[in-house]
Amino acid sequence: MRLKGDMDSFLITGPIRQTKDYAFDFLKKEKIDKIDITVVESEKAVGIAQVKEFRKKIYLKPYKSDKKAVILKADTGLTTEAQNALLKVLEEPPGNTVIAILIESLENVLPTIISRCKIISLEKEKGEKDLKEFENILTSLKNRGVGERLKLAQDYSKDRETALEFLKNLIFASENLLKNDSGLSPTVKLLQETYKEIKNTNTNLRLVMEHLFLSI
Repeated sequence: MRLKGDMDSFLITGPIRQTKDYAFDFLKKEKIDKIDITVVESEKAVGIAQVKEFRKKIYLKPYKSDKKAVILKADTGLTTEAQNALLKVLEEPPGNTVIAILIESLENVLPTIISRCKIISLEKEKGEKDLKEFENILTSLKNRGVGERLKLAQDYSKDRETALEFLKNLIFASENLLKNDSGLSPTVKLLQETYKEIKNTNTNLRLVMEHLFLSI
């Protein structure tokens, strides 16, 4: 399972227990012994301290296997500072290392991090039919006229809960599309910013949603 070349950096999203099980199953298939797998985690959002520990483990040599793996378990997310500190490692990862970052969603993950990883999305609640519906909305937006975009904004800005749920589904669909189209990173960023604005402020829902759909 590779995206481009020998890319060995993965962002695995979904319920944390599920992502951890998936990561260990995947590493077993890669024939990486448990002794060569290190898990770095934090009770709070992963910060600089955990990234420093992560970076130390990255450059150790494997003991028993041809490769080693370092899992960064980010149950409650990563701070922006931590993500910026991760960039250098992700830009030039050691050739004998598999990196797996486990996180519930890409909602607050920087596009620069996303673009440097293979995205694996695990989601029990969304069926293929539901996912395809939201993927189609995203991929068809560029071909929709202004009137259609404004109608879409109107339909999903009736209340905060409706808007947030719709945006959450679009973000999940965009994560899936990113597997094959890294050019969607700006769209993901815009969706994330809109979600955070609606969730954390008393903004005008209709105006914000109209701006979103006219900008994609």
